[in-house]
Amino acid sequence: MFFDEPPRSYPRRWSELSFDAKQFFAYHLGMMVLFVAGGSLSVATEILIVIAAIATMIVLSLQRRRAAEWHWPGVGAKGIFAAIVSVAAGTIFLFVVANMISLATSVMLPFALAALGMIAFNSLTSLRFVRIAQADFEMDCRPPSALATAAPPTPATPTWKRMTRAAFAVVFMLVWLDGLASFYFQAKSIREGSPFPNGPYTEPVREHGHVVYVTSDQRRLNDLLQATSSVGIPIVIATAFALHFLAGVRLFPARDPW
Repeated sequence: MFFDEPPRSYPRRWSELSFDAKQFFAYHLGMMVLFVAGGSLSVATEILIVIAAIATMIVLSLQRRRAAEWHWPGVGAKGIFAAIVSVAAGTIFLFVVANMISLATSVMLPFALAALGMIAFNSLTSLRFVRIAQADFEMDCRPPSALATAAPPTPATPTWKRMTRAAFAVVFMLVWLDGLASFYFQAKSIREGSPFPNGPYTEPVREHGHVVYVTSDQRRLNDLLQATSSVGIPIVIATAFALHFLAGVRLFPARDPW
C-alpha cells in the first residue's frame, strides 16, 4: 500500500470510469442534493431515500457483473491492510466531526452518509470488489487463463522510491491526525470551558466572536497542535509536489511513465 506506485490505469475521462465508480459519483451527488435540501426533509425520509438508492445500486451492480461473467480476482495482505486503514481513518474523521457538531440532524446527516459512502467505496476498492477503471473491471471478467498474457509485467520500482513513498505516507498520516486532533481538542476545550475566569479556567480563547476561558494545559495543547498543523501542512504539500514532479516518485495516478 505505502510502497506501491499509484495505478497507471486510473481513468481520466468519464467514459473510462467503471459502472460502480459512476454509481458512487451519482450517490455522492445525491448526498450533496440532500445536504442542500436537508432542512426541508426529515431524518427518516433521508434514511429511506438512501436505503432505496443503495439497494438499487447493489442490484444494478450485481446484474452487470453477472452479465459480464465477473469473478473476484482475490486480494493480498496489502489490500486488506489498505481497507483497514480506510475504515480506521474514516471512523476517526467521523468521530472528530461528531464531537464538534451533531450529525443526527436532517442537515448534517447527508454529510455523514457521504463520508460513509466514501469509506465503503475506498474499502471495497482496496479489497478489489470494486474497480475505479472500466479497463480493470474488464480484466476481472476475463478467464483466469487469459490474465497471464493480458498485460506486460510491471517494471520493478527502485527501492529508494518505495521507501521514500512509504515515508511520505507515514508523515502525511501523522500531519492529518494532528489536524484532526487539533479540531477535536479545540472543540472539547471550548465546550468544557467557562464564559468567565473561574478557578483553573484562566486562559482566554476567542471562538466565533465569543471569549471562552480554558485551562492552561488545554491552551498549551491546543497551541501546540495548531502550530504543528500550520507548519506540517505546507511542508507536506511542498514535499508532495517536489517528490512527484521533480524527484520522479509517483504519488498520484498518472499514465505517462517517468
